[in-house]
Amino acid sequence: MKSLLLFAFALLFSLSGVMAQQPPVTGNVPVAVSSGGGQYGSLFANLMNKRTKAEYATLGTPYLFDYWTTGTVDIDGQTYVLEQVKLDLIEKALEVIFDGEQKYIDAYRFTRFTLYDQENNKAVYFTNSNLYKVGGKRLDSGIMKVTQVGEYNILTHMKARLVHPSQAQLINGVDPRPKVVKENFLYLEHDGVVLPIRRKKDLEKALRRHQGKLKRYMKENKVNVKNEADLMGLLIYIQQ
Repeated sequence: MKSLLLFAFALLFSLSGVMAQQPPVTGNVPVAVSSGGGQYGSLFANLMNKRTKAEYATLGTPYLFDYWTTGTVDIDGQTYVLEQVKLDLIEKALEVIFDGEQKYIDAYRFTRFTLYDQENNKAVYFTNSNLYKVGGKRLDSGIMKVTQVGEYNILTHMKARLVHPSQAQLINGVDPRPKVVKENFLYLEHDGVVLPIRRKKDLEKALRRHQGKLKRYMKENKVNVKNEADLMGLLIYIQQ
């Protein structure tokens, strides 16, 4: 487990090339939190909520990753290492196993956090979405994935909701379980300016300083402006 945590941190602070280096962690130096509470167990425990979450069957999962993983979370300038954590997109909270109990850190408490993506062998960086303003209006508190590509940040506002079948659908034999619907809303950040990316015209506005390369790339490649991987490929190309 210790080697996994060290590897996650190494990835977080030394990513280069396609994934440019993420901003350094602010506040105090990270200190490992053990299952027994570590050096600040009581303080950390007070930052979390212990509540009973309604358990019911759903079609789909509310979690970003279905497995327990490691990560970090920044709260009030202090970075805490998490040994067992999941991100619940419906609850907008980090689900944590601490001292053998299941607890929650709600989005309004943290400024940013990281999770270790075991399937892709990398650390993933997140912030609270209410740190950003679009058109002068601050976004609601929630989960914002941040992917730095050169001079730009791809911001992915991650949301999830439950959709219940209608009475007519139930009569027709549709599965009665509510369906988890996940939605991602993309933004581009450059020099502190955040712009929503919903259509091609939004890209042209956000990347007007790269119009020549943008038109060339869009002509030669099929780009879905709502797809993070497609947007990343475009940003890599125009900054070469």
